[in-house]
Amino acid sequence: MKKRLVDRKSWYSVGILNVINNIALKTHFRSVEIEGKENLPQDGSYILIANHYSRWDPPLVQKVLEERRSIYMASPNEMKGLQGAIIPGIGAFPATASRSAYDFILDQFRKKEVLVIFPEGNTFRDGTTHPFKSGTARIALNCQAIGVNVPIVPMAIRYVENGADRVAKIMIGKPVDVSEYVNEFNELPSVATKSLTNRLHREVCHLKISLGQFSDREAIYIGKPVREWMPRMQDQIGA
Repeated sequence: MKKRLVDRKSWYSVGILNVINNIALKTHFRSVEIEGKENLPQDGSYILIANHYSRWDPPLVQKVLEERRSIYMASPNEMKGLQGAIIPGIGAFPATASRSAYDFILDQFRKKEVLVIFPEGNTFRDGTTHPFKSGTARIALNCQAIGVNVPIVPMAIRYVENGADRVAKIMIGKPVDVSEYVNEFNELPSVATKSLTNRLHREVCHLKISLGQFSDREAIYIGKPVREWMPRMQDQIGA
């Protein structure tokens, strides 16, 4: 029997790490620009997702959330050594497709906490937002299926550097309503999961384009509204 995950953060540990986090960000960046913060739900749980190509991404997410209690799904490799001993203090836990992880997440949602996920599953430094893993969609849809509504908030991060002059730019999009997919999920769970996963990837890519940064792979979304690019169920079946 696998060991049950336990929330190891406290207001004391979060407070100390927030101070250290803010000092590190002020030292490294000339400024941190955040747009769309009004899109973050003020009450209840939600999932916050973002592109991931720098070690500075998690500290910036922590700054966006400020004092909001949250948990971070982290790669098992990031849970090793000194870092692995520290980051559980802000709510980090290993990303595993296990029942214990799902139960842990559900418990935190019931406490109105935020779940942070980098859906690419790894750090990619080539500037491209790689295809998302399906875990975010599966978590949200399984919660919705049992009556726990958890919207997903997309976010994009961009870094502008000119020598030692560094600026971090963040754009937060409007929450994605997972309830739109629940009927499809009840009939064809794999199709709904794929459809929502693709939708989330497009949402983040659109935000990156709005920040003025995109790769050739992401340029196909320019001028195309997100919702028009949502695969219809019959298209998915025929794929």
